[in-house]
Amino acid sequence: MSMDHVFRVLLSALAALLLFQLFVYVIIATRRTKTPKIYASDDDVTFAPAGRVVTGPNRRLPKKTAAEGEAGEGWRIGALLGWLFGRGELPLCPAVPPYLVGPLDNSYSLLSYARLADLYPSLEPGGLWRPQNCSARHRVALVVPYRDRDDHLRIFLHNIHAFLQRQQIDYGIYVVEQSPRGNFNRGMLFNIGFIESLRFADYDCFVFHDVDLLPEDDRNLYWCPVMPRHLSAAVDTLFYKLPYATLFGGVEAFTRDHFELINGFSNRFFGWGGEDDDLYQRLIFHKLNLTRYPLSIARYRMLRHLKMNPNPRRLDLVQKGPERFEQDGLNSLRYVLRSIERRKLFTWIYVDIDESILSGGTKNEDGPSQTQEFAER
Repeated sequence: MSMDHVFRVLLSALAALLLFQLFVYVIIATRRTKTPKIYASDDDVTFAPAGRVVTGPNRRLPKKTAAEGEAGEGWRIGALLGWLFGRGELPLCPAVPPYLVGPLDNSYSLLSYARLADLYPSLEPGGLWRPQNCSARHRVALVVPYRDRDDHLRIFLHNIHAFLQRQQIDYGIYVVEQSPRGNFNRGMLFNIGFIESLRFADYDCFVFHDVDLLPEDDRNLYWCPVMPRHLSAAVDTLFYKLPYATLFGGVEAFTRDHFELINGFSNRFFGWGGEDDDLYQRLIFHKLNLTRYPLSIARYRMLRHLKMNPNPRRLDLVQKGPERFEQDGLNSLRYVLRSIERRKLFTWIYVDIDESILSGGTKNEDGPSQTQEFAER
């Protein structure tokens, strides 16, 4: 074999290797999940190393070091090679999501639903999403109780999808709207969202989220730890302080098992207040601990709104809660299911509920009763 022939073989092998590297780079670039930017420019997008905490809403996080950047690229290439040459199974996403930016500059622009849908082309119908280059470690249903808050909902969706996608969660958003009649029942809508979301996917984690709260730090991870978590521990309207240790309202995270164990929220709280205090008592009753992130991370901005009429019976209901924990909740849930639509940005669930159903267990005159006997599921 002549030297010229050997040289040509080596040159061909080198060219093939370079082409393969180019192919890998192109595939990585095209398969990488794209999310709208929250910050104003690329210079403002910074990354936090695992375990580092930066306090304050406006401080930047340190830039990635060269070693961290190389580790990130190595993970992407390893994930791609596993997908190309394996059995088609994606590797697990990193334990620490690599795209987190820390403190956020949320957008408060009122964009149309069509424009918002254009910002998130990778969403599946119903507001479902999963990472494209790795297998999510967590499958989360985010349940939002709703009535007459269209501006809040659009602002919320604008920010929350980017927030969740950077955390590499397999998630769906379920907006449960109560019909105009009767007083609003936040806890019951959460119970309905829990039941109805399980018709679409086998979620292992549930985040119950008020529509007027926007997270201000994406290190506030929306997945379920060993014990229930109070995610919204520091809200701007409360000066980013925790008013009292047993507060458990705003945004809460439960595993499916724990939410079933406590029988969900009470269905008895119509009007403002009380259902969150009752929820905390249910944790104590079942010997569950409440967890929180540091107040420097569990920060939220509350959107302005008119306060609902308080429930005049709320204190009495909270005081007598332990007497009915086993009979009031998921296993006593009754409602009229009017409609379910899988919209681009979320799954819309429209329901009728009223106090007469709970007190008398009767059906509504204008439609059949949708009764969920939870114990049979």
